[in-house]
Amino acid sequence: MTPALSRNDVIRDQTTGNRLVVIVATAAILLFILALSMVRPETMEAGTTLLVAGTIFICLLPWPLWLAGIEKTSAPLFPAFCTCLAIYFAASPFLAPLGWTDGSVVLYEIAEVGPLNLDAYAVFSASALAVLTGYYAAICGPLSRLRPFLGPEPAFSGYFRAILWIIGGIHLVYSYVPEVRSLPSIGQLLDPAGLFAVGGLYLAWRRQRLTLAEKLIFLFALLPLEAYAVLRALLITKFLLITAFMFFLFLYERQLRLMLIAGLLGATLLGGYRYTTASRSFGEVGFERFRVVYSSIIDDLNNPLQTNPRTGLKRLDIPPGAASLIRRVSQFWVFQHAYDRTPDPVPYWRGETLKPLITAMIPRVIYPDKPREVAGNKFGIRFDLLTGDDPRTSINIPWPTELLANFGPLGLIVSMGVIGLCLAGLFRWLLSSAAGPVTTLTGLTVFHPLVYPESNISIIAGSIPLLYICLTLLCFMVWLFTGRERS
Repeated sequence: MTPALSRNDVIRDQTTGNRLVVIVATAAILLFILALSMVRPETMEAGTTLLVAGTIFICLLPWPLWLAGIEKTSAPLFPAFCTCLAIYFAASPFLAPLGWTDGSVVLYEIAEVGPLNLDAYAVFSASALAVLTGYYAAICGPLSRLRPFLGPEPAFSGYFRAILWIIGGIHLVYSYVPEVRSLPSIGQLLDPAGLFAVGGLYLAWRRQRLTLAEKLIFLFALLPLEAYAVLRALLITKFLLITAFMFFLFLYERQLRLMLIAGLLGATLLGGYRYTTASRSFGEVGFERFRVVYSSIIDDLNNPLQTNPRTGLKRLDIPPGAASLIRRVSQFWVFQHAYDRTPDPVPYWRGETLKPLITAMIPRVIYPDKPREVAGNKFGIRFDLLTGDDPRTSINIPWPTELLANFGPLGLIVSMGVIGLCLAGLFRWLLSSAAGPVTTLTGLTVFHPLVYPESNISIIAGSIPLLYICLTLLCFMVWLFTGRERS
């Protein structure tokens, strides 16, 4: 007869397992950095290589810290946020030869950026360190005693499931009926509402609360229609955010296979960035757009020596699709371009792009004259990345670049530290590992866009308070109506 394990034995086994996971994660990060360094420019000096490698490591360090249980959050949103900084900014100097084979970085086919500016890169490195310092100083300091918000947890009863089905149906109407999509401010609530409905029904299934009929409708009607609504326009950012949401939800439920599927789907669509972007000029959406993308991929495969018209890059060097993706994610060069041009000849914005945050919570149906988000277009024109007669095109402004353009290097570093503090408060209080499934679902629905700080702050964070209040009130009403049952 096998003797029963004592509580201390169980804790010791868990600690050993956690240490092993942390060691493996750290080793994986170091191998990833080593692989990136192998494609760096041949002229890059040893000191610069160490600076870039160290910055990448700093940005990826939150993963082993989360696995070690330091954060006590139900999903690794902050590590994902920092991973975006690592890929879009920290790794750019290593990846430059793959995106621009002639060694000359050209932004949007207009602005040529000089060689790596070490001062600019040092400023970004300091800002990355500041956001980590702010986050973990708060998590391990004053927020360590903060009691997490344990929101209403309505049971996945027939009444709550009916509400989830209604929300899912409304979201489908919004997705497929242009007249509904054109209503003022409706996207602020209905875009994420679909995720809340699908995620809620998935959690209900996991807890064996769905009937056989509901399972069949979920698998063969709701999911395919929601997936097609997202894929038919082939918008990379939207698909990646949805993939991230599902990844976090599967991680919360410890569904490793589904996590892997979500990750592979995201990687596959990223690999097709060149083709999906080119298809935007094609007016039709849906299967016709799919056909255009498929034809472009086949053309590349059948012409292995085809030259990319933008870069002169040949297929036998690196696939054109990979080169396009690398140019797209190499946002540090836009950061450096802004650093080189501020404050002279371009003066600092002094918070101009953050003003929409003041009115972001107010729906346009209540405030018809609410200012529109045009910071991306103004930024492009201001920094000579767009022509002055192009009022419709917009350029993404990642958070570090936006803060630099507004407040300068010192203001950027301080602001990133404040952002770290704010993210720590949000995630520690509203996305605690002690929260129930419905509170966690609400937090993931609302906060998952924060892992992708690749657009200006007011676009990503502006509607978060209103959305969280609405979803929490909905759950509270259901909780009161159905009784205080456990999920």
